[in-house]
Amino acid sequence: MKNAIIAIIVALTVIGSAAAAPVVSVIGAATAAKTAIGITTDKAVQVKDRQNIEYNPNITNVPSADRAQINDDDYKASVTMTDYKNGYVGDTPIYKEIVKNDKVVNILFMYCDPVGMIGEDELDASAIVTLDFEKNRVFATTVNNNLYVPVEGHDWNRLGAAIEYGGVGMYINTLNAVFDLDLQNYVIIDLSHVDEFVDWAGGIDLKLDKTAVEHFRGKYDFHIGTNHLDGTQTVDLFKAVKNKEIAVSDEMSGSMSGILEGLTEKFQNSGDISGLVKVIRDLLKTNMDLLKLIEIAFNILPIVKNAEDFKAEEITKNVSKAIVTVKETGKQIAVMIMDSIEQVRYDIQSKIYG
Repeated sequence: MKNAIIAIIVALTVIGSAAAAPVVSVIGAATAAKTAIGITTDKAVQVKDRQNIEYNPNITNVPSADRAQINDDDYKASVTMTDYKNGYVGDTPIYKEIVKNDKVVNILFMYCDPVGMIGEDELDASAIVTLDFEKNRVFATTVNNNLYVPVEGHDWNRLGAAIEYGGVGMYINTLNAVFDLDLQNYVIIDLSHVDEFVDWAGGIDLKLDKTAVEHFRGKYDFHIGTNHLDGTQTVDLFKAVKNKEIAVSDEMSGSMSGILEGLTEKFQNSGDISGLVKVIRDLLKTNMDLLKLIEIAFNILPIVKNAEDFKAEEITKNVSKAIVTVKETGKQIAVMIMDSIEQVRYDIQSKIYG
């Protein structure tokens, strides 16, 4: 299931990839730049110089599970759908960071799932997608939003709480400060528009087994083997898998993981530029313009041939699950306390920057 979601995420990222040539040749670079307006909306969080003193969190003294607490005024239990509908926009800009390796580009990926396509455990995480052009590789590092970290101006709290404090800007700033990264760009994927995306692409081909066919009998005229699904059918299938109403066989899993390859082929054969731009505008919330996405897509496609090439690994290995108490109310919240943030910082530095 996670491979299938990753396939969708990568596909949406490289949405202009094979269509990039017709975009530039047909409507021209200048027109393409104008067309990009609406993707990077007025609400997009921009990169700005930090105005105040540089923030260096104290990561050497990590609170132990038995003494970790959260101030009432700073209590944030979870990121809500309301936060997403506001575009994860807050009062905090993304602070400009010095590039650590000009051959490595990092982009933060987040997604919203109001249609219930994926599991709650997957919603509890974001991903740092790394494009390493020197070593010719693309990989993702998942970041659990329950990590207990120092958030600027708010003491120790869940990483995900940073979104409620200051939007995606504070979230990225927290990741940069705690793990010494150079994140500057983000892509938020709105899964509520996946059906429109699939319909625009003309549907997708998926192999279904007997269990899946029987589950949808009377609703859809599916058969065992390869079926051509429209947007609504695709969303219903993912919901059924997510809700454990059907199990995914090896055959189905391989088919779902191959979504990226099929969608990329459809992009290659599409001349519907206006439709392409609309799909991008609906699906992606980002502070990058269309031309930048296309440039990235051109570089990604030769590296990522299919979803299996795109592996995601957890940012942490040595963590202790704990229950933290909110001081005044006594309310409790689950967090993940890292045994050593310094070690985690070293590990992610080595992984991303080499």
